[in-house]
Amino acid sequence: MRVLMVAPAFPPNDGIGPVRNGKVAKWLTEMGHHVRVVTAHQPYHSRLLKIEVPTEHVVYVPYIDLAAPSRVVQGGRAKQIANSNRPASLLRRRLKSLWRLIQIVVHFPDHFILWYPAAVRAADRVAGSFSPDIVYSSSPPFTAHVAARRIARKIGVPWVADFRDLWADSHHTAGYPKVRKHLERVFEKHILKDAAGIVTASPAFTEIMQRWHNQPMLTMTNGYDPEDYPTKGVRCAEEGKLSLVYAGTFYDNFDVSLLLRALRLLGPDAERVRLTFFGKGLEPVVIAASRLEVSGLVDVRGPVPRDEAMALQVGADAFVLFTWTDERFGGWLPAKLFSYLGAQRPILAIGPHGNPLGRFIEALGVGRSASSAEEAASIIAEWLREKSSANTVSWRGGSEVESFRRSAQVAELEAFLRTFTQAMPERAAS
Repeated sequence: MRVLMVAPAFPPNDGIGPVRNGKVAKWLTEMGHHVRVVTAHQPYHSRLLKIEVPTEHVVYVPYIDLAAPSRVVQGGRAKQIANSNRPASLLRRRLKSLWRLIQIVVHFPDHFILWYPAAVRAADRVAGSFSPDIVYSSSPPFTAHVAARRIARKIGVPWVADFRDLWADSHHTAGYPKVRKHLERVFEKHILKDAAGIVTASPAFTEIMQRWHNQPMLTMTNGYDPEDYPTKGVRCAEEGKLSLVYAGTFYDNFDVSLLLRALRLLGPDAERVRLTFFGKGLEPVVIAASRLEVSGLVDVRGPVPRDEAMALQVGADAFVLFTWTDERFGGWLPAKLFSYLGAQRPILAIGPHGNPLGRFIEALGVGRSASSAEEAASIIAEWLREKSSANTVSWRGGSEVESFRRSAQVAELEAFLRTFTQAMPERAAS
């Protein structure tokens, strides 16, 4: 099978999207398929991920980024991320509001729209010599699907669209005015009417997409690759302390105060816990820790390279995950969940009672969920006792976890793609 991927998010750029798309390309290639990738040249991104397919099979397309002015005003991407972990000044809050307005008015469907014409031309050139059997695109950004649809229609092959996040129903559009939301919905339906199939990153996403679209669908959650984890981890806490780690982007809708109140409920035992946050958007954590007077128990750091993040996860005793307090987005399964599974450490899920993320973790046997500070404190106290007696916190994940290996997931994706290409003859590699 010959697959043309249209994926602006791709290694060596860092982030969850590039990881997912890079692994799809890697494992399809490992399975004997021929893969070519059209992606975006993004020099402002950290370029730290390993490219796991031949580099000559990847085309990086330059473009004019509509988000560039925001980064320039904020002093560059590195400073932009660093600022997300600090209390915002009045000027920064006003600039953020102004930029949000610009996004709503100008970025349609997103800030990659000026990548579209160059991406279509590049994909057309690749298709001319490669003769793909199928086009596969991954979003966000959703401009990827607009470009993939155009090229698939031109060359007459099926197109499958992968949604790592929802489009019109995304939490990112929750604050959009009704007119913009309506336009998102209309445009999504217009573009996807030509998709042969749809892939989503969670069962809840699939359920939502089925309300609006009739195509065959596959749920392919994020996953983990055992090869990415070092044999020896890096600890964030002193010897003997319980190291709880959160790694990734922190969203405003998360309730960190519940977890911090749990630390207060532990009393003197809280001194034996070290709670470490890595990532961006951590300003609410800093503010809440100060307000609840637990700053001495909480270590807030910025983003780290993925290799370092893997080592820090392997060195942790347990992980923390937050789910949305807004029930509209409760079915979201964050990519960091599956990264945690690969590190084989128990997970504490913080969120409303009965939330899908907590149910998923408990059903899988890989952790516990808490909807109150008292529940969280009880779980942490139990882990402290286990840490004191055995110097570790036991991992109880079973064979079901193996299904979230990237190789297993891409095997399911391969079978899904074949349903659209099986009537077409295989073509020799060029």
